[in-house]
Amino acid sequence: ATAAAPAAAAPAAVLPGTDAATLVAAAGAVPLPSAAHLPAAELVEAARQLDASEAWGVALSGSQWGAVAAAAGGVLAKEVLYRETHRIGIDTRSPTLIANAWHHRSDALSSVVAGVGVVGGAMGATALDPLAGLVVAG
Repeated sequence: ATAAAPAAAAPAAVLPGTDAATLVAAAGAVPLPSAAHLPAAELVEAARQLDASEAWGVALSGSQWGAVAAAAGGVLAKEVLYRETHRIGIDTRSPTLIANAWHHRSDALSSVVAGVGVVGGAMGATALDPLAGLVVAG
């Protein structure tokens, strides 16, 4: 007989009592492990409240912040999907799953390009936004 595996421990709170706005103000960005434990709406609101003109020399409008948040969320989600799908593909020796994992990775890279286009456009390089669109549509 085999012994049962011990139950997984519940994840500990990243920083108890610290909201996303405080994290963003203190660190300049929310670390990826912390971001996974915070509601997306709270992250977007904290990002909107950050005065980007002081931090990076660029001011993003509300819709631009939304686009950057969507691109960053896309990168994070697709990278997680890549890693899990690739691991399962290797474990099961499935070329189809491995190929699908690489599709997730290419989607993550597309989100990076989209984010660069939005931020570049906001910084005055207005050609970057449509150029990024062309690269993503590729």
